[in-house]
Amino acid sequence: MQVSRCRDRYTQAGLADIERTLARGAPPATTEVARLVELTTQAKPGAATHWRTRTMAAELGISAASVSRYWRKNSLKPHVGHGLKVSRDP
Repeated sequence: MQVSRCRDRYTQAGLADIERTLARGAPPATTEVARLVELTTQAKPGAATHWRTRTMAAELGISAASVSRYWRKNSLKPHVGHGLKVSRDP
């Protein structure tokens, strides 16, 4: 069935039409990057001091790798404390 449909489309419109209509890979996941940045910078997860990739991924419904990629892209480092810690050692 599929082969005959592609063959008919090729005879009518040529190779360019077939290449244009073929789907490539998985559909892109839509992620609200603004919400990810807002949660990372403005909110804290329950019973934790900062967001971890897996907890953020569960909150947004995306993969942990995507969270990590968006954090790197936006230069966010939730695990790094903001401020300078001075040691009292002599």
